[in-house]
Amino acid sequence: MIYNDFADIYDKLMSGVDYDLWRDYIIDIFKKYEKTPEIILDLGCGTGNVTLALADRGFSMIGLDISARMLDIASGKARERGADVLFINQDMRSFELYGTVDAVICTLDGINYLKNVNDLQKVFSLVKLYLNDGGIFIFDINTEHKIKNVVAPNNFVFDSEEIFYTWQNELRGDKCDYILDFFVREGGDKYARFSEIHTQKIFTNSDIKTAAGKSGLTLIDSFDEFTFDAPKPDSERVFYVFIKL
Repeated sequence: MIYNDFADIYDKLMSGVDYDLWRDYIIDIFKKYEKTPEIILDLGCGTGNVTLALADRGFSMIGLDISARMLDIASGKARERGADVLFINQDMRSFELYGTVDAVICTLDGINYLKNVNDLQKVFSLVKLYLNDGGIFIFDINTEHKIKNVVAPNNFVFDSEEIFYTWQNELRGDKCDYILDFFVREGGDKYARFSEIHTQKIFTNSDIKTAAGKSGLTLIDSFDEFTFDAPKPDSERVFYVFIKL
């Protein structure tokens, strides 16, 4: 099962992420472009942290992810919070909905996990298909600068009472493999070990514009992370905003 073991520790590994910041920035983008969406599709929603943060603000949310285990965890959190969220176990490259939505988001560099520009175009085409006219599409990417100059040259170690892991990186052209070895405490001095390799693809501004042009979505802006400033050469994360005209 995809991301099965990883799903069970994902929230512990991401405990430092400020999901309220992500939610508030997305809402600020809605306001900037005078959008008032009711139904939002969250592609690659994982364990539902951004999905549920937006649901807390009254949006009707659909969370979509390829990992059934991630969605089990997300559904459990939604039940605990009394949030009425629809979670769907599908691949963002081939998803199907029963109706249209007012906005689509894909956060926390979910787009970087697509394999190539053809996959990117598939996602864009489906987003256009299921967006209402005037609907907005927001996503972020880890930039080429970050992957090549910040992530790839370095290895990382995470150590807590419950989890120890090493993160090594291998750059292969326009892709970077994240080689992860986990040791998760099961009780006493016993640890369970498992390994995963996650691969992120570098998407350039040109790649994104090409895929968007073929899909028919209209790029209206891109921003340095959590600002409304233009991206810089050393930006590590860039947000893109599209509209279906």
